[in-house]
This record gives sequence, C-alpha cells and structure tokens, in this order.
Amino acid sequence: MSHHTHPIPGSVDHERMWLAHHGPEHAERCLHLHGVAVCRRCAVLYPVAVLTALVVLLTDPPSAVLLAAMWLLPVPMVLEWIGEHRGRLAYSPARQVAVTALGAPALGVAVAIHAVEPFSLAAWVPIVVWTAVCAGTAAWSWWRSVPEVAPDWEQHHLADEAARRARLEGLLADADASWSERTGGPSTP
Repeated sequence: MSHHTHPIPGSVDHERMWLAHHGPEHAERCLHLHGVAVCRRCAVLYPVAVLTALVVLLTDPPSAVLLAAMWLLPVPMVLEWIGEHRGRLAYSPARQVAVTALGAPALGVAVAIHAVEPFSLAAWVPIVVWTAVCAGTAAWSWWRSVPEVAPDWEQHHLADEAARRARLEGLLADADASWSERTGGPSTP
C-alpha cells in the first residue's frame, strides 16, 4: 500500500487503496471511485471468477468443458500480459477489461473444482502454468530493463568525483577570497 503524500504531476493521487497493488505512478491502471483506487483488472477478475464458480457448482458442466475453459480462456489475457511486458503493446484499459472478462471464468472454474475436490491437479496445473508464464515474462522484462553497467564505470565515477571536488574547492576558495575582501582579513579565525 502506498502512502504517497505528494501527487506526481499528471497522475491521480490515491492515498486510500482497495485491491490496488499499483502505486501512484500507475494510476491509469486503476478505477478511481470516490478517492479510492481499485485495480481495474482485479475489479473484473474476481467478481467474474466468483460468479463463474457459483454457476459451475450449481450446474455441474462436463469435465472436458471445464478443462478446456481453464486452458483456453486465459490465452488472450496471457498474450496481452506478454505483449505489454515485452513492450509490443501499449496499455489499453478497454483491452485489459475485455481480456480479463474472457479469462476470469478459468479462475472461477478452478475455484469450483477446488471447492469440490481440494488441491485437484486438474484445477491447479493450468493456474500454475499460466501464472508461471506471466511471472516469467515479468521477471524477464524486469531483468531486461536493468541498465547495463559499463566495464569502466569506476574510472568514470572517480573522475566525476574529482571534478566535483575541484569545483567545490574552487567555490570555497572564492568564498574565502570574498570574505577576506569584505572583512579585510583571513576567513578563518
């Protein structure tokens, strides 16, 4: 949870967050309801998943349909995730809502299966696979965004520090000279 007290220019300041794991720098990924930030994907994912779980529990569809739903419905959402994290797709709230609404029933099916048969591999394997794909993509994206360190960084750093020290010594010498001129004596007692 962010306790950001100074809004970033151009962003919506949101101190109170509910289901918002995005900081103020990603305010565009949230719905803002009366000053409360709600993650847009979560606002669609969880209600649709819960509704789907209830429908599955009440109607008991065939297992083949449920398995196909868990493997196929998340594909557009995962492809969008990969596209955004690889820099191939710009963020789009409408697209995010659409692919989340399409993929959310897969989570609901998994929850329904888990409710009837706890820790069933049929429910957990698709969830773990799709989560691993998304987490792996996010990790790869983060790793690729870390700037490379030049092999001679230390020499550049030392040269920059020496130049800063020389400028500081020059400023101090100028201040001493100015003080001496004004007071008619040395700057130090």
